[in-house]
Amino acid sequence: MSSAEAGRARSNGIWTWETDYLPMWQALWGGRSSKAVTDEELAETLGRSISAVRKRARELTAAGSCFAGGGLPGMRKTKRLSVEQFRAAVHTYCHSEGIPLWDNRADQKLRAAWAAGWPTLAQLGSLVGATEQQVVNRLIALGLAQGVVEAADHLGATPGGPVEVNARLGRAHTDTAVWVLVVIDPDDDAIEVTTHTDERTLTRHAQTATRALGPRARWHISENVAGETHARTHRTGTGIVSAPRLDIA
Repeated sequence: MSSAEAGRARSNGIWTWETDYLPMWQALWGGRSSKAVTDEELAETLGRSISAVRKRARELTAAGSCFAGGGLPGMRKTKRLSVEQFRAAVHTYCHSEGIPLWDNRADQKLRAAWAAGWPTLAQLGSLVGATEQQVVNRLIALGLAQGVVEAADHLGATPGGPVEVNARLGRAHTDTAVWVLVVIDPDDDAIEVTTHTDERTLTRHAQTATRALGPRARWHISENVAGETHARTHRTGTGIVSAPRLDIA
């Protein structure tokens, strides 16, 4: 992956202290002359797009009072800034946005909690300064939880809270969703209709059924959920069904 591709991949990712903010401080005030660091060099250092770095710099300088001006130009005009001062400015920004400042220490607390199955999402959130949903999002980003249902089941969510409600809806969707595959052989108008309780099984069967017919196969895949009046159509096509995971609405 090129540096440009890596930057695009991380532009929408969570900013953390060790992977983003500390390297930003080091590049601007940690040894090299701030004037020698261009926007492009800083973006490459962080592995993010130039626009993402410029945007975050504007947000940080708007929230903090320790900078000599706005955005990256203002940061460069700030002749000297200790790492403690910069971290305090980052904290101020995160607090103003209602987001936690994730760092290795907070991540370690999440990993330890996941391994132990305790404390609850709410208690864990209070330890790291995050909401239940933000904890869930970070657990997913760290590869610990696959989704809100697993996170809520594993650690427990506040009854009636947003995470618990979303988890309940997710369980209901999993329990009531039925995937339907229709495969048509246009040569003799033969129609095969099969139902499946999960998309992985459906995908395997769809590949087998359409591979037997080859390019002439016509197929239609839909998802039916209890309580919904119309099926959710995902894919319609000809030939062999491809392997990538189906998009779920």
